[in-house]
Amino acid sequence: MNPISRKISTFFLCVALLFITCKKKKSPVEPPAPGYFRITGTVHDVNTQEPISGALVRALRNQVADTTENTGYFQLDSLVVVPDTISITAADYDTLYEPIYIPYEDKSITLFMNAWGRLYGYHLYVSNLGYNEIFVIDTYKATVVDTFYVPGKLSYLDISPDGSVLYAHSRQSSIKQNQCFNTETGEIMHTIEGGMVSIMPDGRIFHYSEDGHEILDPLTYDVLQAETLKMRYPVIFDPNRPLLYSNTYSNTTEYKNVFQYNYNSRGPPWIYENLSSQQDWVLSPDGRILYGIGGRYVVVYDVDEGEYIAKITAKATGDIAITPDGQEVYITDPGSLIWGPGSGKIWIIDTASNTYCRTIDMSTPTGHTVSTNQIIISPDGDYAFVSFLMQVYIIELNDYVISKTIQFVPGRVDLKYLALGIKPFGQVSPTSPE
Repeated sequence: MNPISRKISTFFLCVALLFITCKKKKSPVEPPAPGYFRITGTVHDVNTQEPISGALVRALRNQVADTTENTGYFQLDSLVVVPDTISITAADYDTLYEPIYIPYEDKSITLFMNAWGRLYGYHLYVSNLGYNEIFVIDTYKATVVDTFYVPGKLSYLDISPDGSVLYAHSRQSSIKQNQCFNTETGEIMHTIEGGMVSIMPDGRIFHYSEDGHEILDPLTYDVLQAETLKMRYPVIFDPNRPLLYSNTYSNTTEYKNVFQYNYNSRGPPWIYENLSSQQDWVLSPDGRILYGIGGRYVVVYDVDEGEYIAKITAKATGDIAITPDGQEVYITDPGSLIWGPGSGKIWIIDTASNTYCRTIDMSTPTGHTVSTNQIIISPDGDYAFVSFLMQVYIIELNDYVISKTIQFVPGRVDLKYLALGIKPFGQVSPTSPE
């Protein structure tokens, strides 16, 4: 569906962060205890100015949440951990992420938020392994609007929850680095030496290597927490609990397994002895089911029960993504050049039955099958973005068809890793493409 045909609406959030005094709910409340602070605010539709009730407001690190009242009012109490990130979700609206670095006294913040994730609200970041550069694509115009240059051989990308910082992993000779790009200016703000980084749900930086791991402050890059537990790519995070999943970092068969680790309690990891290391994986939105790929299989695993639910045969597996509602899992296929006729499609699994429910044909107009690399799905579940050697495809998931193709000039172009972020503040597309 064309995004300009949808109703364009935004809502704003007024947040007041106070130490001692705050706006009260209907029933009187006590001031915050010493050492704690409180966040209060209201949520409204910016067009109608009407309050939005039922919006879920969460302080992710503090694990405190509230639901807005009929007046749009919310209140988060007993907050102590900073930095933190507030997330606000409401039906038919994009999730808003707002970083909170220190508890401000008597400071009010007004934020604006798009109604559901309109396609033109995104920047898609695509790594070009051929020239070690990152293309910035305006998804609405289907056009490259900027290019970031990376020192060294480029690989994986990740992005902060608010889309303001892009993290690019690279290697120069044997030295691994992670560049932190300001997505508004394209400048490298900082370089994290060694290992790799993954961005936690609250925006903190998880830096890991063969020497252990550490959690970094996203503003100062100070080490907030450090442990000797080793892990290997990929590292994924439970969106609701302080848990992560990774492959054990060892060359011995005994420990080549997936493990679960609580990064708050920092106890021993829970190793799934019956779940071997996976090439890549995704977690269901409720954090209960792990979908892993490797070779010609897709494994479905209950992480709470520690048991397999299904093992699904695949033509081949390249990358994996899951829709925000958890109803479908998408698998990319390396393509006919490797795996023969009938491959190169995107395979879709119905998570209710754990069976294939459909495929998306990625054939070119001349009938050639493409080799699909990485796939990423928009937060609203309306679009999938797929990288190929010299193209990027935008797929509308309402009818499972390719709606736009971004073609790159043949040459030293090898497109692979993707990251999707909300456009930096002030970079708003017009109501129609230029």
